[in-house]
Amino acid sequence: MNSLSFSGGQPTIFEVLACSQLANAAESGMRHIITTLFNDSRPAIAEHADEIVTCSRILIEGHFLRCFNCTAPERIFGLCRVRHAIGSGRGDASINMQNSHRAWSLYFAVLLPYALRRLQASHENDLQKPWAFPLATILSLEPSGFYVVEFLLAPQSSGQQCLSFMQQVD
Repeated sequence: MNSLSFSGGQPTIFEVLACSQLANAAESGMRHIITTLFNDSRPAIAEHADEIVTCSRILIEGHFLRCFNCTAPERIFGLCRVRHAIGSGRGDASINMQNSHRAWSLYFAVLLPYALRRLQASHENDLQKPWAFPLATILSLEPSGFYVVEFLLAPQSSGQQCLSFMQQVD
């Protein structure tokens, strides 16, 4: 990244942090607007607010990467992405990015954070289910050298259906 501000070409840590915070705040704002507007009238749209926000960010960030060689928050703070020629220590901001560089920038700016949010939400939903964790529990070590292991097959609310077996320890 290159800065077009007072720092002499290199972005400061404050510019980079502000840029990432602006992207998160804008995304949260778009999500809140969609859920607020469509919560009563069209709940199906409100349920998929995260996907709508991600698709709109792909369009917006793709446009900014094509036109300005930077994402929208980077453009606001005067940052731009530069290509470094092999063997030289300096980048040239006037050279346009290749399509592969734009695709990777879009992946890391929009798609990877979306995938991580979805995985985290899925994990939090699994923790809220009435399952007992861990799913496999070592109950006891018998004097004869056997472990008794229990696997939970159904939620606890349905009567704790379990599968138990014994394994000999060498």
